[in-house]
Amino acid sequence: MLKYRDWIIDLSTQSYPDTIVLELTTDCNLKCIHCFRNAIWDCSTGAMDKKTFSRLLEEIIKCNVERVVLSGWGEPLLHKEIINCIYELKEARVSSIALNTNGTLLSEYVDSLITYIDEFIISIDAVNKDLYRTIRQGDFSDVLNGIIKLNKYRIRKIMKPALTLLFTANLINIKELINVVKFAKNVGANKLIISNFIPISYETEDKLGILVKHDIPKLYDNIISEIAKLSMGYNILISIASYKPKVERLCPFISNNAVFIRFDGSVSPCLNYAHGWKFVLEGIPRKIHSVTYGNISNNDLDEIWRQYRYTQLRYNLDAGLFPSCLDCPTRKVCRYTLSNEYDCWGNNPTCAHCIFYHRMAICPI
Repeated sequence: MLKYRDWIIDLSTQSYPDTIVLELTTDCNLKCIHCFRNAIWDCSTGAMDKKTFSRLLEEIIKCNVERVVLSGWGEPLLHKEIINCIYELKEARVSSIALNTNGTLLSEYVDSLITYIDEFIISIDAVNKDLYRTIRQGDFSDVLNGIIKLNKYRIRKIMKPALTLLFTANLINIKELINVVKFAKNVGANKLIISNFIPISYETEDKLGILVKHDIPKLYDNIISEIAKLSMGYNILISIASYKPKVERLCPFISNNAVFIRFDGSVSPCLNYAHGWKFVLEGIPRKIHSVTYGNISNNDLDEIWRQYRYTQLRYNLDAGLFPSCLDCPTRKVCRYTLSNEYDCWGNNPTCAHCIFYHRMAICPI
């Protein structure tokens, strides 16, 4: 039960998470220049073991979880039991399973996955092979071959499962975006998400960052205008992040009634706070401390979900009871904005400077 001014707010005893974003592993086969993993500092890495996964399945059934998104701080297809995990999730009556992947291993697994995956979310930051290699340190041909193989099944199934492409914009690939939109049409994508690179150092902000830079709006707006014209006849849903803080803030985990479960069974409110990492915005370094409210190995998921501090965080996000650090006039001198531990309204932890909450980056859920 929460108290706000003269209001008494209580969480329904029938409240459960609808969606779980599940991190099976933090391992990855790429070294993307924009990845959070390059800025992790708390060493909380590994892969989910069978015992933890079996415990998770029990909680999924009990809570009647509708959707599981295989995502997190690693490449899900690197988990050694990935096929069995997906099969068991379907056996647990999960209505929708999404796989968020870099796509490089897709052709190897698509035959086994096609029956069980309802949405493939594939990260593509360029269709030019050289640019793709510069950004992701991988071979775009591997991704393309995987999509071609996937589409052989999708054509038979009237373009099911759904295909979503995820583009992370930065200074060196922003002009490639038009080509990515055309590529999305050619491969029959249902959705294109255009997110933004979150700088992880002074150097990457200077060389790659496009957020809140004075010389970006005209370039960005011109490209988005071209995309809008193209999309009119493409029948693709395009979601575009803002390059500056939005007045209307929205947490994707709150709007989807979602929870993040780490590889070790720890329950976090979101992907952004699942691990400790650092980012830089407008030359201001910010340290993110991991936020967890329990572990499914020791507690029931519904008990963790209804825990007072976790409930309070979700309510404050839904009601907008956080200051707006990223467009506050004191942001360059305020000490509160240097971490997610506290803010000037007394919140602990705080989401006041979360780039996802400000809709400057998009988390695919």
